[in-house]
Amino acid sequence: MKLIVSILALFASFSIHAHAYYFGFAEMSYNQDNQNYEVTLVLSTHDVEEYFQSKSLNIKELEDHIGDANKLAEMSKVLLSGFKVKAGTQTLQLSSIGYEVLPNGLTHFYFNSQKIPSSQNFDIEFDLMMEFLPEQQNKLTFLQDERSITTVFTQSNKSNILTLN
Repeated sequence: MKLIVSILALFASFSIHAHAYYFGFAEMSYNQDNQNYEVTLVLSTHDVEEYFQSKSLNIKELEDHIGDANKLAEMSKVLLSGFKVKAGTQTLQLSSIGYEVLPNGLTHFYFNSQKIPSSQNFDIEFDLMMEFLPEQQNKLTFLQDERSITTVFTQSNKSNILTLN
């Protein structure tokens, strides 16, 4: 009987660490002072570390690479291959500012765009990590003044058009 209880406890401990849902979040806004867009990608630290490893980036713990400009450039290239925005007729050229690993298990990656006029229309592709995690769903929230507009991205809907009014 003790053996059965031990085996059940072992399986339960494995299932506690697994999660059935995978989410990525993006927040985007226009900075009037700098005349550019600012983007924050929010991802599960554990998931994005595994994703980077699947892309042959030698990253085991994100905390170990804070301040490493070369690693940041490599990570940014991988992240931005799954997050693309066209504002009006111009594709945003996003540059990485940095990232922070939070104690809640999330990592925030910060980007800003080149100087560009504000737009009301966006064509967004946000399929980040979807080929690696088939259950991955992503959500983008555009913050403007006192309001926000949110759009969702799934395996069957990897791109969306967002119009501000």
